[in-house]
Amino acid sequence: MPKSKDKKDDKPKLSQKARELLLYAKLYRFFAYFAAFAGFVISMIIYNTMSGGEYTIFLERPAALLNIVAPFIPCSILSMIAHKKKNKFLEQALKEGIDIKALRNNPHLYSDGNAKQQ
Repeated sequence: MPKSKDKKDDKPKLSQKARELLLYAKLYRFFAYFAAFAGFVISMIIYNTMSGGEYTIFLERPAALLNIVAPFIPCSILSMIAHKKKNKFLEQALKEGIDIKALRNNPHLYSDGNAKQQ
């Protein structure tokens, strides 16, 4: 007896808008991690250049702390943008009737119509 419906047809699929929001959230998160790594390297270069071997540079010049923290500003901004995109995606998924708990436990569950069933 042939099956009339496959199990993977029963699950709801994400709309194009929800997929775009998720893609942008992941993309911004990736660039935030990259900016954090670059910020760390840049801050270490700045610290080594400014300190010249002295570890009391922050006591002598407290404004030097700003030079060390400034390379991390792009990372924090990208991270905030990624968080907002992820929240918009979750709101869109709720509007479409997607099970958020299942999506969080298995992010590949609703990736496309040909996803493997578990």
